[in-house]
Amino acid sequence: MLISATPKAAFILLAWGFVFTVVDVQIGIDILPDSVGFGLIAIGARILGPLHSNFPKVSVYALGLALAALGLIFPLPFGLLGPRGAMVAQLAFWIGLSIAEVIMVYLICDAIRDFALKAKNWELARTAMARWGFYLGVPVFALFLVLIAVSGLMTPPGVVFLGLVLVGYSILVLVLMFSLLRTAYDKLDGLRAVPADPPATEKAEIRARDVAEVTILEVSGRVEAQDLTSIRALIEERLENGQRDFILSMAGVSELVSGGVGQLGDLVERARRRDARIRLVTRKKSKTHEALQRAVADDEVEIFGNEQDALASLVL
Repeated sequence: MLISATPKAAFILLAWGFVFTVVDVQIGIDILPDSVGFGLIAIGARILGPLHSNFPKVSVYALGLALAALGLIFPLPFGLLGPRGAMVAQLAFWIGLSIAEVIMVYLICDAIRDFALKAKNWELARTAMARWGFYLGVPVFALFLVLIAVSGLMTPPGVVFLGLVLVGYSILVLVLMFSLLRTAYDKLDGLRAVPADPPATEKAEIRARDVAEVTILEVSGRVEAQDLTSIRALIEERLENGQRDFILSMAGVSELVSGGVGQLGDLVERARRRDARIRLVTRKKSKTHEALQRAVADDEVEIFGNEQDALASLVL
């Protein structure tokens, strides 16, 4: 059943999983238990597992959180540690759960961003990581509230007021996450796996275009030594014509020949000595990205995950 399930169904499971984990409705018993919510997230992540390397990790985190959340239904024997020890143990338990949950949500949002970038949906890519930032605010706010309450720095009415603010913020975050996941399965129809590197069979292609007085050199395929020579010639030609802003997009590179990273580093340094500004673009988690990070470990040479962000750094 899991194999035949669709990505759309998986995102629906993720969305409803968040409803169960955020909303707490009790009528004698909790009718929306967190463990069920994390279970739904684990199932949805398993369906999406073949499409992105983040989702198997999400499934593991969600299963662990589902088991840990049972401690909220069947209280753990913290009382054996004494009043003070029980309070410390409960706080440590809650902090551990919160950290695991924040990591899980980050992995989901990061995967949606990768899907969006592949689909060239830049707005959804930015929104995905912004939603994670909102979600991070929930446990941070809650921890602040707990510390305030325990320390006695605020009167009980003040603590109650902040508690109501936290409830309102949590509901807002739930709506935002639900909206993100709904948008993901609406906008990313026909999802395919996001590979770390494109196939390494095609020859290199180099395309140059100008956007807002910035020259973008888009490189794809298997890059050989002669291709790097062509790239350098193109940049030097543009430099002679007065161009000073460049984006070297390597997101489509499947393989970079041995020594190619060093040549790229030399190319960037030569251009900078002529007062040029160069931004590099690579596909996150690819071999090219990792190699370039090691080769150009310089604060003045920035590496971006997409052309839009690189372009914004030059023109805004």
